[in-house]
Amino acid sequence: MTHFQIKEITIIYIFTFIFVLILSILPIIITPPGYVYVEVPPNAFSDGTGDLQHRLRIPGEPKISKYNASITAESIKDLPQDNLRLSITKMDSQGYRVWWNGFLLGLTGDPNNGNANIWNCSHNFIIDQSLIEENNILELEIHAKYDLGIFDNSIIITDAKNATRLSDKNEFFSTHMTFLSLGMTLFAMIIIVVMIILKAQKRVELFGLMMALIFISIYSLDYLCFEFLPISYLLFKKIIMLSLFLALLFSGIALSKSLNLKLPLIIAAFSFFIFLIGVLIIDNMLSFKKFYNIAFLMIPINAVVWLTMTFPKLKTSDEARIYFGGVAILGIFTLLEAIFLIYLPSALSTSSLPIVIIFSTMLTLFIALETLSQKRQLSDEIVHKNHLFKKTTIDELSGLYNKSYFMDIVSKMKPPFSIAMCDIDNFKNINDTYGHNVGDSVIKHVPKIINEILRKEDVVGRFGGDEFMMAIQCTPDMVTEICGRILNQIKNQPLIDDNKPVNITVSIGVYHILKTQPVELMLKNADIAMYKAKAAGRNRVVIFNPID
Repeated sequence: MTHFQIKEITIIYIFTFIFVLILSILPIIITPPGYVYVEVPPNAFSDGTGDLQHRLRIPGEPKISKYNASITAESIKDLPQDNLRLSITKMDSQGYRVWWNGFLLGLTGDPNNGNANIWNCSHNFIIDQSLIEENNILELEIHAKYDLGIFDNSIIITDAKNATRLSDKNEFFSTHMTFLSLGMTLFAMIIIVVMIILKAQKRVELFGLMMALIFISIYSLDYLCFEFLPISYLLFKKIIMLSLFLALLFSGIALSKSLNLKLPLIIAAFSFFIFLIGVLIIDNMLSFKKFYNIAFLMIPINAVVWLTMTFPKLKTSDEARIYFGGVAILGIFTLLEAIFLIYLPSALSTSSLPIVIIFSTMLTLFIALETLSQKRQLSDEIVHKNHLFKKTTIDELSGLYNKSYFMDIVSKMKPPFSIAMCDIDNFKNINDTYGHNVGDSVIKHVPKIINEILRKEDVVGRFGGDEFMMAIQCTPDMVTEICGRILNQIKNQPLIDDNKPVNITVSIGVYHILKTQPVELMLKNADIAMYKAKAAGRNRVVIFNPID
């Protein structure tokens, strides 16, 4: 039985997709208001053979190259000359130095060895007013191991305020959002560990998702700025990209376990090992870049296979519904990333938050599913225990407590109270005259009348055969009155069988308990009084008197 409706899952994932889409396009479309600047476009730069349009470095091309751009004083005259800043955003390189008319404005990353990760960074350099001439030369010395160049509005000249606002915007959509994704990942991991320790039913699936999130968090480091790396940039990128494929592998493990399918794990493992072979044999950054651009397409291919495998199970499996929605969004997102990686790198996501949100949505739904499953299991256990309780405490025919449970309750009652034994008069004659089916109906009929008269705090049980027991908590005078009402009500309310009345009378014996004593003695004395009622002519109430 499923807990989630397809409509509910669809609505959740539509909102997730919209949120992910917004997060992906916001960094591209948002510009601080009142933003005044002068752009230095990619085609304004030259190294003597080409410009700074973003491209993949040509094999054999030097890793360190210099590009110059000419900027006239006329073009920047409307900017405050005493407060100029050169802002460089998303320069695809591992380090660069900046000169203005031969004066070193500064550097970022690792221009010498290229062991830095700064492609997602924004840097500002002060242009002193004294350096400005009629014709100015902006020179960049760039260390690029694979991708090289800038995009539209990557390099601008503006004032200090706007440069800070631009840096803050880029910082928010890259560093801050990446740290947010790492925080979400850590929180999700804590929840998964707690659920695994508490012996959640889907421990393997949750463990697979946890490991996927761990490796996604490692992959997230690629979106952060590292001005210096203690390892080579090639090794750094290999670790980053291998983590992404390890996340894919563990996602395949979770999916295969959830749906009892082998193919999702097989294709995920195949993709991982193909990528692992590339990691092990490729020894230069340029070749590795080309390799992982193509290998990245294996992720949306995995998504397509997973969707195909989960689709037939959508009608019967909550797990299939959860995975189908999450994988569909992940497939769309990674396909766009793969396309952008090759054809439009300027539109790449600036943080790992979209991927983390997709996995977090799946995880949240799995936690909800686990909670609902445990709630249903607990409900089933309660029903089962109630059934066992009734079997061991309730007399099946009369619906009253059985003798042993009645005695257990009475043993815990505090005096004063009274025990009444009730016996159906001439019950054998009823069975002989009307049959045992009618006799069973009488056994049900009498307790019904007794329960209508007694209060909730009073206790009624079946002693056996046609005898019933009552523990009535009130004064002796009231007990006599209550038993008299029971006697009269049973006499005046015959059982109707086949539209014919079956007249019933009972004899009741009452024993008043004023101090604690054994339950067996209570029942014995009440039984003695009941037999005296029958001996006195039946259809009456007799109070136990030890003198008689």
